[in-house]
Amino acid sequence: MENKKPVFLIRHAQSQHNVDMEKAKEKHKDFFGAVQYEVSHYNCDISELGYQQTAEAREKLKDKNIKIVLTSPIRRAMITAREIFKDHPSKPKIYVVASLREKCNAVSGMAGHFASLEKEFPDFDFSPIANICKESKEIFLVESVVNDDLRAAIKKEILELKIENDAERVKDFMIKKLKELHPEGLESQLEIY
Repeated sequence: MENKKPVFLIRHAQSQHNVDMEKAKEKHKDFFGAVQYEVSHYNCDISELGYQQTAEAREKLKDKNIKIVLTSPIRRAMITAREIFKDHPSKPKIYVVASLREKCNAVSGMAGHFASLEKEFPDFDFSPIANICKESKEIFLVESVVNDDLRAAIKKEILELKIENDAERVKDFMIKKLKELHPEGLESQLEIY
């Protein structure tokens, strides 16, 4: 007899980036370009509706025996996981997995500062990404870029600039790279796992 276990896939709750995208659609032909580099979308929170969505999901999942939750290192996904499972009766272990992040073609797709994420989400297990980058935890996002040549070039430049331990400068550098590589971003659709 097979021991089948269900898998639940949950998209992050509505974020402030999603709200701003909807507003931009009404005003701009290139609505994505209008908000793509908006620095306020870096590490953005989920919206008021997003918090309502997590409450609804929490209610639907409260009777499910969930042992493990995997989340991307994108803050809105981590907030979604925390809000849904914070008082769950099964007390599932929440792991942060770099390869679950979305395509990095906008500021909103960049993972946050590693140290600040660890501090904000102390009950999450960061071990899947903690050792991903030997030089510095703050450039773990670079390690998950699928294109080997681009990953190596970006990492080399960060190390040459000696900013690998300065989370704010790494963020600014990555935003600069996104703008340089516009409109495709750091990755194309074909380069995502």
